Amino acid sequence: MKTKFFWPVFITAFIIEIVLTSTPLVLLMLLNIFVIEKKDWIFLLAFFSGIIFDVVSLRVIGITSIFLITVLFLVGLYEKKFETSSIYFIFTISFISSAIYLEIFYRFSLVQSLICAFLGGVIFLFLSLLINRKISSSYVKKKYDTKLYFKKI
Repeated sequence: MKTKFFWPVFITAFIIEIVLTSTPLVLLMLLNIFVIEKKDWIFLLAFFSGIIFDVVSLRVIGITSIFLITVLFLVGLYEKKFETSSIYFIFTISFISSAIYLEIFYRFSLVQSLICAFLGGVIFLFLSLLINRKISSSYVKKKYDTKLYFKKI
């Protein structure tokens, strides 16, 4: 991923979540980056950002890290069963994970969970366009695979 764009956006989301709002922006960023990149360093980022967030928020140290890593692990498990790099999956998993996050750490709010799902979708579209990657659909990949066309010619 183009790191010159990722790190400022991630740090800004982290600071906004700490200072201004209880919306889990870091969770949304980590989910989107994990779905797009599928790299192992995202687990380390989730761990350390959770630890720092717990220290600043005066919570039990490690509880946010456990939650973030668990959510990323579950998304990784369902990667083969579902089309994870679609906007529908991002919307659904953002809604469910933010609802659980808000229930555990704050007061549950259906409206705030819906806003998080919408933000998750917007972040996904932004990051997909940023790295010049088409939003995938398994049908389109199978039907219009360019390697198959070049082998026939």
